[in-house]
Amino acid sequence: MRAFLLFAVLIGGSLACQNRLETLVQEASGGAPDLSTDVRDECNARVGTFNSVHAPQYKKVINKALKLALQYMSISSHFGRDTNHRLGFQKLFKSASDERFEQAVSMIKYVVKRGGTMHQALNVKLPTTGLYNPLPLPSLGLALTDAKDMYEEQARLHRGALCLTATAGGIAEAGCALDADLAHQAQDALESEVERVSGLASKANLLASMFTSGEHSLAEHLFDQQLLK
Repeated sequence: MRAFLLFAVLIGGSLACQNRLETLVQEASGGAPDLSTDVRDECNARVGTFNSVHAPQYKKVINKALKLALQYMSISSHFGRDTNHRLGFQKLFKSASDERFEQAVSMIKYVVKRGGTMHQALNVKLPTTGLYNPLPLPSLGLALTDAKDMYEEQARLHRGALCLTATAGGIAEAGCALDADLAHQAQDALESEVERVSGLASKANLLASMFTSGEHSLAEHLFDQQLLK
């Protein structure tokens, strides 16, 4: 029944566009003095269930990516100060900030491609100021946690787009809103997060293994130099 209703909505939307364009042609052919040529309400890129069901969660992820971009930029600046001078960590978090910002921009473009808008959708909530001034080793743990959280957000999008339950992986009986294109987009994002998690976990474990009670500053310095390469 839901599939039939969705099909009817899609067909109705396409017919609305066709009818509107036919009316426009008739008005132009009839010499109407004042043509209304704005057909965006009837002729748009909205297709599938993205805008009606998945867009709120998708926009939530965009805000999270922008929040991380700003947070990492601040952390990068923190490590670049003369009092810290960890230029490798500065480079690492500057790159992380750029990646998250590019992710957000790419996702915004996807919203527009699917016929949506970002009007009043951006609401970036920054964390407490204490997270902007981490020590080198805990900063890797912070970024690793963020990457795992983002993986879960993308996985939630992926499950919703494929109508999968969170536990058994079966097809959900109620509230199903299949969107294959969104699932494909979320799958690519999940792969990127897996790579990011793996890289950060390796860095955190390597630096932790270099720590000794008397030489942790030297370990930080040597590791920081490696990050510059």
